[in-house]
Amino acid sequence: MATEHNLSIPLNTLGQRILIIGNSCSGKSTLGAHLAASLNVPFVELDALNWEPNWVGLNDTNLDELMRRMQTAAAGDSGSMPLSTK
Repeated sequence: MATEHNLSIPLNTLGQRILIIGNSCSGKSTLGAHLAASLNVPFVELDALNWEPNWVGLNDTNLDELMRRMQTAAAGDSGSMPLSTK
């Protein structure tokens, strides 16, 4: 059963974000880390929010918790934030 998730973050409070999308092992995390360092902003790697021990993904086991973690990460006050997922 599909669940609708409302992150409830006003868009005008998010600032600008950089989303990096690509295939596995294409350098997204490396690029994101370098961008964050160059821009002096936080870097959020979505895999770090999703994966639990033994490679159990919250996207499969606890979507509400994953959405909470993503909301917390996106609520930072930085003007830019590179985001990366594998």
